[in-house]
Amino acid sequence: MKGQDGWNDQWKSRLEAPATLVNAEIKTTPFGCEFTRSWNGPGPEQITQTITLLEYEQCVRFEAFFHKVDEHYPESLYFTFPLDIPDWRVHFDTANHPTEYFVEQLPGGCRDWFTAGSWVAAHNQNSCVTLACPDASLFQVGGFHFGRQLKEKPNSPKALLLAWPMNNCWNTNFQPSQPGYTRLRYELKSAARFDPADATCFSQRAAHAIEYHPVVNETDLIHSGKLIELEGEGVVLLQMKPAEDNDDIIVRLTNHSQTTQEAKVSLPNRSIDGASVCDTLEQPTKSLSCDCNQVSWPVQPGEILSVRLSVKS
Repeated sequence: MKGQDGWNDQWKSRLEAPATLVNAEIKTTPFGCEFTRSWNGPGPEQITQTITLLEYEQCVRFEAFFHKVDEHYPESLYFTFPLDIPDWRVHFDTANHPTEYFVEQLPGGCRDWFTAGSWVAAHNQNSCVTLACPDASLFQVGGFHFGRQLKEKPNSPKALLLAWPMNNCWNTNFQPSQPGYTRLRYELKSAARFDPADATCFSQRAAHAIEYHPVVNETDLIHSGKLIELEGEGVVLLQMKPAEDNDDIIVRLTNHSQTTQEAKVSLPNRSIDGASVCDTLEQPTKSLSCDCNQVSWPVQPGEILSVRLSVKS
């Protein structure tokens, strides 16, 4: 039948949680205060979960380490994030654009689950919780809905985010069994209101964790610097890359605010010789002026804009 996907939307599920707590401890690390628990349970032979209150950022890190057994029966693995947010709304990023669950999704699109680019945010008028997902991006909202063919937004009284990192119920995209060692990470922060630009910056920091290594020689000079400087409220850098045909630099930005913003870009320690708006094939379409080694141009709400910068060698 047209519009039907072939799934039995009344299929019976069996939900199981880890059964036996093996170990639990709290310790202080250079990253912050860490609570670790190890469980025996179905699916993974043993799963270790850590919850870390980070020392250097106001957020909470969730990590899971486990060795997955070689199982060929249909199964899924979830991590639940129940949130005390009544009258909730949920936004997630897709193709670098904030999208409201159910409300702004395309007609006929799947509502049972969705794929986020890098973050999911549950919020109401008084609070917002943003979950960054650098390792696994599948989610369900408000309950276990896979294959239910939802036509209305779930009416759960409070927000529930279900991270869905593993699944073998499909015959495409996932292998029938996914054995071996796995490490997964999520990071969570709260705020007074939902701000898509803040959610994007938070998820970018989560995706690029701090790298550290021992100091070999204390007398070595320490070097620091910036690759790019960007100004503009709600303006977010999506990509910076070399041009395909020469040594120019391509910068792609978007505006997550509700009003037109003036984006200003400069390259520290490099001189900009010329600039232009370009199309998706990186061909210039409109020249931009450069003042004091800074290029500026207006970006409309929700617009994704590419700019080509010529730099002096």
